[in-house]
Amino acid sequence: LEYQAPGINCEKSHLLSDVISNIEKNGSYYQTTVLSFCVNEKSKLYKAYLDNGYFQKKEEKNFVEEEFESGSCDKVLEFFEMIGKAKHEPSGEQWETTYGESAWRMAILSLCLPQTVNRLRLMKLSLVSSFSGLGASNDENTEWQSKCIEVKQILESHLPARVAGELFSLFTEHVNIRRGRLNGSTEHTMYRELLELEEVLLRWEEEGKGRKDLPGTEAILSRMVKLQFPGALRYAYHKDNSELSKFLEFVLKISELQRLKRTGWVKCQVRDPETVAGHMFRMGIMGLMFSHSPQNLKSNQGLLGSNAEAANICICHDMAECIIGDITPHCKVSVEDKAEREMKAFKELTMHLPEHIGLDLFIPFTRYENQEEGDMNAIITKDYDKFDMILQAFEYEKKEKRGPFLQQFFDSTMTAFKSKAVKKWQKSLLEARSNYFSKE
Repeated sequence: LEYQAPGINCEKSHLLSDVISNIEKNGSYYQTTVLSFCVNEKSKLYKAYLDNGYFQKKEEKNFVEEEFESGSCDKVLEFFEMIGKAKHEPSGEQWETTYGESAWRMAILSLCLPQTVNRLRLMKLSLVSSFSGLGASNDENTEWQSKCIEVKQILESHLPARVAGELFSLFTEHVNIRRGRLNGSTEHTMYRELLELEEVLLRWEEEGKGRKDLPGTEAILSRMVKLQFPGALRYAYHKDNSELSKFLEFVLKISELQRLKRTGWVKCQVRDPETVAGHMFRMGIMGLMFSHSPQNLKSNQGLLGSNAEAANICICHDMAECIIGDITPHCKVSVEDKAEREMKAFKELTMHLPEHIGLDLFIPFTRYENQEEGDMNAIITKDYDKFDMILQAFEYEKKEKRGPFLQQFFDSTMTAFKSKAVKKWQKSLLEARSNYFSKE
């Protein structure tokens, strides 16, 4: 009765209907996904795997970890605080949208461009555009040459050399495009148009503030045609704006995250709390700086390589909140219910987008949610999420002079971190916080 015939236990099955559905959604799904199956330790297959180096418990080695195995990370945290100011500083005298929120929206728009464009490159450029707010003066009142020198000094004095060099190269490229010094590539042309579209959106939002009848969208649609967003050709040749207007609805919907205040800070009565978009922005910078991607370490393209997968996950993971709001543990919503609401909202949000765009936004979101073992970029993104929260909490405590009134956020994350690097950031932050309040 105890006999179990070989093959009756499949551990985790893969239904044919699921396989077909996955391929229909994404033709290359099984080129990148990991399929798990059971291998008996007594089987010849297990021995063959063992002989070829599998199943060996190797300590994870990655630049993200190696860079912080020795020495202090205080300067890195200081840089994160500098970046944090972009969450709250308006991107212009006449705009309410901050540098960070604007950079986040451009990063998302970059992912919606045609597949023929290097969209991840434009995502990176969009995120580092926020560096214009670093230093003594922002890009409203500065000479670009002196701004570049200032940003370079900040990067080199606060970050590991490899990261500083990569980020400064991106910022210099942003500045050159901003000044009209394009290299003739499609990416430079598209990024220039993206900057101009963002300015049109900011102006449109400012004009519509407090009005019941919103301004016309013709100027926005015209800019979107130049960027070849979904429906551009139909609008350009047939004056049919139905598809392009659907895409604009998507853009305006996610833009609500630039005004949605994070629930935790609101409940704690923090003054001028960050928005969801601002939160994803700084996470995006963290993901851009430190991303698990072994092929980047071997590539001549440098640390950021062609992926920056963690940054991609960071800027997408909370997008569904523009529909369901920012649900926290104090909202009395179960983990399962919250996950179900987010999944339903994300599908609703991307319903009218072309398949490739919908998937390019949906897949990073699901990777964050699933937290699959071995998906290091998804796992470290979760760490970035919680670390940005406690760093922001300490920034608010210093600003508001109310003592350690946000202790609950530190208590809830005390054992939450998994990656070595972020554990070290946490330790350094807790020491800095303890020293700060011991002097009061």
